[in-house]
Amino acid sequence: MTRYNTRISGILLQAVMFLLCAVLISGCSSKGTLAIQNLAGNYDVDESFDGLGFAVFNPDDSLSRLYYRVPLQKLKVVNDKDRKSFLSFRIEYRLFDGISKGQLADSGSVTVVDSMVFSGFRFDSVNLKAPVGRNYLLTLKFTDLAGHSTQTELIRIPRYKDKLSRDYLLTDKNNHPLMRNFVYRDEEFYVRAKPGIKEEVRLTRTGILRKAAAIAPFTYSGDQEPVLADTSGQNQQMAEGPFAGPFSFTEEGVIQAGSGPDCFSIFRFYDGFPKIGSSGVMRESLRYISTDEEFSEMMQRQAKAAVDGFWLRQAGSPDRALSQIRRYYSRVERANELFSATCEGWKSDRGMIYIVFGQPSVVYINEQIEEWTYGEQGNLQSVKFYFQPFAGTAGDPDYHLIRMEEYRRPWHLAVSGWRR
Repeated sequence: MTRYNTRISGILLQAVMFLLCAVLISGCSSKGTLAIQNLAGNYDVDESFDGLGFAVFNPDDSLSRLYYRVPLQKLKVVNDKDRKSFLSFRIEYRLFDGISKGQLADSGSVTVVDSMVFSGFRFDSVNLKAPVGRNYLLTLKFTDLAGHSTQTELIRIPRYKDKLSRDYLLTDKNNHPLMRNFVYRDEEFYVRAKPGIKEEVRLTRTGILRKAAAIAPFTYSGDQEPVLADTSGQNQQMAEGPFAGPFSFTEEGVIQAGSGPDCFSIFRFYDGFPKIGSSGVMRESLRYISTDEEFSEMMQRQAKAAVDGFWLRQAGSPDRALSQIRRYYSRVERANELFSATCEGWKSDRGMIYIVFGQPSVVYINEQIEEWTYGEQGNLQSVKFYFQPFAGTAGDPDYHLIRMEEYRRPWHLAVSGWRR
């Protein structure tokens, strides 16, 4: 719905990149099993277990440790033949040595049966054989054995050198991993560093990420890198030792440990993140399905009134408006959970496509590209989106969409679906 000025040279460049990516995908798919596995399940729109969390930390140069947190109250409690209550779950993991090679480096499973505790969280960990000097991809499958429901997750473990993302771990005061790369307002947190990292942990709030929502997939307007705005007073907190802290930050911004392009970064996003948080975020995230004129008008109005008015106009009735609101903003929140790296996940290219189109039916990943398919694989009516990785924080990649004019029609059709 949104109009942009499209550069002819940009379209030609994207077309060349598209052909190159198609070659890369076919080449990598023939080399390893991981590159031809459909990983769409990792982007399930409906999160099964609110509170389920995973984190990876490198305790030494030969191992990575997988931490998990299971919300026991979300699991189904059943009775056995003796009328004794219990719950049970299983975590299956597979660690691959890179993506293109697709070689299995380690695998296993953990099964837990508990007849005593049915609330709170269960914390535990598993060691993975992941020697330093390589990059790994970890696939996880969590199953509520009594409820027969599952959730999958994908975690990258960059280990090509020291002081990358998994060489640090955010924890609470009890040394429990926070399972996230962001902190809340005034939340006290600690930072564990891999033994052998000599320098003190110095956290510096370096600025605020100013990034608008991603632009339409058929539009080319140069790089859409986040802009780091300088702040008048940089917040610095310093501590020494493998378990440093406590730290806390009030204002939004990027918090960095160490210095250099690969430094470990922590984020203080808006209050309430990754949930919607405020009507202001609800209004801003309507950028993808509103016209330029509508969006400009909404930004000049009180946020809640603008949001309510938009959905009532599009849906035609309060009941349908409420249904569309729940559907749309659940995707915004899920995008925050899945794709937040250098900005809130809903603002990213993958977040934009995810919100407007929903969960892809097929996802293929290799070292050079991430391919999303909507529709049946091989069907000429299906739509494919290609995302290229670029340098993120401490070795974790973020992704840019390869924009093409061919996306104009499917984009307008998908947006129209939200507007009727």
